Amino acid sequence: MQDYLVAHMFDDSKRAQVLVSFVGTLCYFVSEIVTPLVQVILQRIGVRYTLLLGTFLVSGGLIGSGFATTIWHLYISQGICYGAGISVLYLAIMAVIPQWFSKRRSTATGIVMSGIGLAGLIIPYVMYTSNNALNASWTFRILGLIYLGANLLACVLVKEKKTENFKPSVSCGSESEGKLSFTIIRDILTDANFLIYTLAAIFQVLSRNVPFFFLPSYATTIGLDAAQGTSLISIACAASFVGRIFVGILADRWGNLIVGALFGVITGLSSLLIWMFAYNYPTLILQAIVIGFSFDTYYILMPPTLLELLGKQKFTSGLSVLMVLSSPAILGPSLISAVDDTLDCEQFLPHKVFSGVLPILSSLVLLILRYRINRTGH
Repeated sequence: MQDYLVAHMFDDSKRAQVLVSFVGTLCYFVSEIVTPLVQVILQRIGVRYTLLLGTFLVSGGLIGSGFATTIWHLYISQGICYGAGISVLYLAIMAVIPQWFSKRRSTATGIVMSGIGLAGLIIPYVMYTSNNALNASWTFRILGLIYLGANLLACVLVKEKKTENFKPSVSCGSESEGKLSFTIIRDILTDANFLIYTLAAIFQVLSRNVPFFFLPSYATTIGLDAAQGTSLISIACAASFVGRIFVGILADRWGNLIVGALFGVITGLSSLLIWMFAYNYPTLILQAIVIGFSFDTYYILMPPTLLELLGKQKFTSGLSVLMVLSSPAILGPSLISAVDDTLDCEQFLPHKVFSGVLPILSSLVLLILRYRINRTGH
């Protein structure tokens, strides 16, 4: 959709790339920065009503984007409204999974999140067909209705498991019910293991969306047509469906930190060794497969890793704190687009280097954390 908006609604320039890419960047930034509020909402109204709230925010944001006439309209509808909605949905689901699984949590998380890959396999073709047959406005409205139906079904099916030993850690006693526990937050922010993991998370989040956001635009830059650019996203999503499950299974066998580091290296090398020299469709297909298989490892393993590092009582607070601390890194795609706009170099070369080096740095930090835990015993 980003490539279509740049080509048909704006002036198809580097500046337009930066402005439109900021829609997705703002969306993900909002999704992370609002997590403390979502945590309080979860405590107040429970998972099912929280999911309903997220459903209406996501669908409303997409449908509202269908009436956008300028870029700032998209910043509000898709960036803020849709971004807040996906945060609400994500936090609600992540709060439920540990309630039902005491073992193989990484596998369970991978299976749950593999549904995103299936949706990503289908949605790009829906968008491409709708854009050509109708226009971008109707595509947003159609997607909003699709998401409304699918998420309402999820609201009906998802069920909390009431347990005394797993409650969202958002209160400071009966008098401050629903407020974040400053004692827990202080403990989290002084936990050396958590802070090291946060550094690895920032490196991952900075670079995570760069290939995914820009592969279609890069494809058209080297002379491929829009259909081929769209197909790259579907191929990446198909690979991610398998990859997310595989990552979860492997993490339950080898450990979350080791698998996170391994797939970080794979992600980084794919940009440095494949995307760097990809000037034809077959090579981009290979890049889409590898990046789809590995790029979402951080978000799959982040919840079970935090459970290991912090324990059940601090988990939801730790999740919120981590997402807030790493939220500025969401600006990665827009920052590297701005760098590309100012440099006199081959277009997208900074994107390739950026998305190659940072995941490898993240992997090194994860290995340091693993070594520290083995050495200290905790």
